[in-house]
Amino acid sequence: MTDREKFEAWFKNYTSYDVLEHPSANVVEMMRQAWKAAIASQQPADDDWLHWNGERARPPVGDHVMVEVEFRDGKRICREAQDFSWRNSHVKLGIDIIAYRVVKP
Repeated sequence: MTDREKFEAWFKNYTSYDVLEHPSANVVEMMRQAWKAAIASQQPADDDWLHWNGERARPPVGDHVMVEVEFRDGKRICREAQDFSWRNSHVKLGIDIIAYRVVKP
């Protein structure tokens, strides 16, 4: 199931959910997850994410290749590969890169 399909399924269920009758902090988290899915759905279905274990200090692609990385804390950033610290910490910090993909022009 693509992220877009997940979002549409969630949205269909959410619109029947009465927030006033069921106030919860989980609603905010659900909205955040839905927003992330909506943004991710703008990528092609074959988004080519590659797992990164952080054992090497050098980027797995050329220094000037545009990549999107996902950090352990869930944040994603797009920049040239040389702009990131590719070696992960042994204590598993939120700033460790856990996945990457080449940005398609």
